[in-house]
Amino acid sequence: MADNILFAGQAQAADVVVRFKREELPVADPKFKQRVDLAWDKLQDEAKNKKALLWDALLYRLDDFHQHSEGLELDVSLVSYRFAKTARTLPDLAELPSTAWPQSIFTCGLIQTSDNFFVFGKRGATVSRNSIDMIGGALSFTETRLTSGTELFQAIGQEIKEETGVMDNDISELFLKAVFFVPESYKYGFLFSVQLTMNATSVKERFDQLSEKEEMSELIFVSGSELKKTLLELGGYKPILAELV
Repeated sequence: MADNILFAGQAQAADVVVRFKREELPVADPKFKQRVDLAWDKLQDEAKNKKALLWDALLYRLDDFHQHSEGLELDVSLVSYRFAKTARTLPDLAELPSTAWPQSIFTCGLIQTSDNFFVFGKRGATVSRNSIDMIGGALSFTETRLTSGTELFQAIGQEIKEETGVMDNDISELFLKAVFFVPESYKYGFLFSVQLTMNATSVKERFDQLSEKEEMSELIFVSGSELKKTLLELGGYKPILAELV
């Protein structure tokens, strides 16, 4: 197992214990905070010029993670999106202790249709516009009250609904497949395995019926035989997951 993969297996919501501390990550170095603020201002200007969506929010931060025979334990707090997004672009972040890293949490899904295609999407009106990505997103304090594994599972279900139009009753199987660290962006990903009762054509039809497509502008369907190759080619955090499929 790669060093960046903290957990690989099959976990259900009842297997996950969450301890939430309602505190935002403090920025210990004032000079570093100034550089973060300048980087955020630059990013806002770039988003405005591209007419892309960009907003600040509170995200969940993974403070600590434990795996034992009875399941998984998560200690979580909060970190601002502006810090999580910009601090990782500053080279001196690596010199700070890990307790000062963003370590924001995001969810992503290996979503398999009944005819063995995997669902990806092309990002819409965001700063990552036109990039092909997995279905999922940052775990936001505004959208999710994370107190147990149930809310974590509900969060990926909500992302799937918003980005594809697929509903909870279209899912025949859902489990947490992996927890992994992305060193380039100082984030933790929670990968879910999602089996649908729908085929690829039905998923596309459901997506086409969405009235708003801000998150994904179109869906991309990858055959099971091409999945590993696609993950490796997409870059970012996806190659970390290639050994899991």
